[in-house]
Amino acid sequence: MALSAGLPLVLGFVVLVAGEAVGDAIADTAGEEGGGPRRWGALGHPVGLAPAWMASAMSFRWSPRRVRQGPTWPAFGSAVQLLLWIAATWLLAR
Repeated sequence: MALSAGLPLVLGFVVLVAGEAVGDAIADTAGEEGGGPRRWGALGHPVGLAPAWMASAMSFRWSPRRVRQGPTWPAFGSAVQLLLWIAATWLLAR
């Protein structure tokens, strides 16, 4: 579970925190001069939030010693957890 949920969470965190550097690296790798950072500005947050949401949903779904519910409740719980995580990260960054 550390690999299946931990890796996407770390990936999402790195993309959210170091998004501009990741966007510049992707643009340099793709050989684009000026279009990368502009496009990355629009895509950075969704690309960072998607793996973090996936990781929290996986940890809610496959965590031991809990009653399994339908697939909508772990997704809803992970969305709430992700919003709280973003708020805490934003407050710490200020």
